[in-house]
Amino acid sequence: MATPDDASAIAQVRTGIEELRAARLHMRIPYFLALLADAHRRAGDEAGALAAVEEAFAHVSVTGERRWEPELHRLRGEMPLLAVVHQTPNRRSRCWKARTARKKSIRRKAGQLTSEK
Repeated sequence: MATPDDASAIAQVRTGIEELRAARLHMRIPYFLALLADAHRRAGDEAGALAAVEEAFAHVSVTGERRWEPELHRLRGEMPLLAVVHQTPNRRSRCWKARTARKKSIRRKAGQLTSEK
């Protein structure tokens, strides 16, 4: 759940990014976009976080500034995990049961599982 501090952080980072762009200072923008993605993530806005990460990757591809690329990959990789964490307990339980059943089915087909456990 987003708090007023989260909204303030998002607004401040966006303002900073716009000021950098207005001054034509394009260095470190991927860093600030990573901060923006993290602020969105903390606020529970996965779509906003992913949009910031994708914008940062687009910036990296244009400018060649790759210093923050590992952090961007980490943030992008965490997005699916966060979606599971923010699910309701009942939905997580259903997902867990479905994954477990799928794994058993695969192992059974491969001959690794002889009895139902």
